Amino acid sequence: LGMYDRNSVTSQAVAGVRCQTAAEPRMNSNDVFENCVGIEISEAGRGKFFENKIHHNAVAGGLVCDAGSDPFMVKNEVHSNYALGCHFRDCCTGRFDGNTVHGNTLAGCQISANGHPTLDGNTIRDGRSYGVRVTAAGKGCLLSNTIVRNDLAGIKVDGVGSSPDVTKGSASHNL
Repeated sequence: LGMYDRNSVTSQAVAGVRCQTAAEPRMNSNDVFENCVGIEISEAGRGKFFENKIHHNAVAGGLVCDAGSDPFMVKNEVHSNYALGCHFRDCCTGRFDGNTVHGNTLAGCQISANGHPTLDGNTIRDGRSYGVRVTAAGKGCLLSNTIVRNDLAGIKVDGVGSSPDVTKGSASHNL
């Protein structure tokens, strides 16, 4: 376990924070910025992530969940990343609830390669691409999300086997 509370994590060559091999940290109110990847959760990593600011990260975006990871992320702000805001892939699950995702260069949230997270009650807005993109056999449950003012589309589903469940959300004013 372990608690990370009110830290600044910056200028890391790979990941600002890496949670893997079934680790279960608790991160609260941290500022994670200007890393290659803000937070990477992999190899069955879990953990609880509350009210963190994840922004201005480079290659892989703000938050990457893969390899069977199952995190719980609530009320985080994921913004201004130079690629994807969040990427859920490689059979990850987990919950992403009540977060604000905005101003990312590629999709605000992308689900691919049998990723199957639950995104509930998030605001995904003002992205320079898609609000949510489900591709390459991505799955997932999108519940009660507000997806607005993204440059290409609110939700894009493409690729063989991509099949999210979308319920009670709203997508408006996307170009």
